[in-house]
Amino acid sequence: MTEGTENTLKVAHQAFENLKHGLATGEWTPMLDMLTEDFAFWFPVGQYHGLNVGKEKAKAFFQYVSEVFGRTDS
Repeated sequence: MTEGTENTLKVAHQAFENLKHGLATGEWTPMLDMLTEDFAFWFPVGQYHGLNVGKEKAKAFFQYVSEVFGRTDS
């Protein structure tokens, strides 16, 4: 495994841990801090259906996820 691949895996692992933390607690700052301003994601349904671009859009989406699915720490 190359150094670049190892670094990519570390970043991906940290992002997944931050995602799990956000889902469990509703605290999305660690995940949002990892994103660039041009971050993009696809979502299959609802108000976020299709391509979503931007860190602010991601922040709104994560808040929506917390509201809809609730925290798992209760």
